[in-house]
This record gives sequence, C-alpha cells and structure tokens, in this order.
Amino acid sequence: MIRDGCGIGTIGHWITDSAGLTPDQVAIEFLESVVTYRELNEGSTQLARGLLAHGLVRGDRVVTLSENRPEQVELFFACAKAGLILAPLNCHSSVVELARQLESFTPSLAAASRSQRARLSEACSLVGSSSPYGLEGLADSLVQRSNVVDLPPVHESDGLLLISASGTP
Repeated sequence: MIRDGCGIGTIGHWITDSAGLTPDQVAIEFLESVVTYRELNEGSTQLARGLLAHGLVRGDRVVTLSENRPEQVELFFACAKAGLILAPLNCHSSVVELARQLESFTPSLAAASRSQRARLSEACSLVGSSSPYGLEGLADSLVQRSNVVDLPPVHESDGLLLISASGTP
C-alpha cells in the first residue's frame, strides 16, 4: 500500500507517521539545538522535493561526507521519500579512497559538511565529478522550485542505503 508517496513499510512512511503521532517530540538533539519530528518530517519532504526538482530521479545516488549532524539525518529521510539511494562516505577515508568510492557509486549529487567539503571537492576533481554542495545549506540550495514536484511512489523493495566497508573500492 502506498500513502503519501511511501509504502507502509518504508522509512519515509515511518517519519511521516511519527510526525503525525508525536509532532512536538524531540527527534534530534545536537549541540544546542533540537529538531522535532514535525520539523524533521517537513524538512525532509521539502528536501526530497528539492532533490527531485534539481533533476534527480528515483534510484539515483547521493553521496555525503560528514560527521554526524542533523542535516545528514534529514537527507537520509529525504532520500527515503524521494526513492533515492544515500551513500554516506567515511570521514576517515583518504581523498584517493573517496575518489574510488565516487567512481564506484556514480552519484548524481554529492554533499559535504563544512569541515569535509574541501576533501570531497578534491576527490570529486580526481574523478571529474561536479563539486559537492554544502550539506548544511543543501535544502536552501535546492528548494526554489520544489513545491511543484510530486514525490514518486516508493516501495519497500526500493534501495535506500549504499554503504561501503573499509577497503571497499
């Protein structure tokens, strides 16, 4: 069954339901800020639409290089809602290892936190990929036309994460 674009057993459906049941409960505490389930659901929906408005299509891959941050969580749920595959890269990987993973994963979009952006930019340049977006400002960079984009149907069998282990090319 598909509701709000997401199948009942999907992560995108889970965050939407959580926001409906406990909208003001804290979903994320990070440093001095908190994000409620409502805010996480609304932000991830807007970001999902922004990614699709940017030209990504269901099944495309999005790589990130970031320490643990709320924006990474929001992007995870956005990918779940848009039918995209998130491939978080390891911050401890060398630039050459990151470049190999970029070649292997063939992402449609790359994003990095402020502290990791230069390293991911260098890895992208080694493989001829576009420069990464800033993870902290990704939603603002993509939302101009996002309200007109419908989310695609997402099924339980759709991919969501692409994770590589140490030493994976």
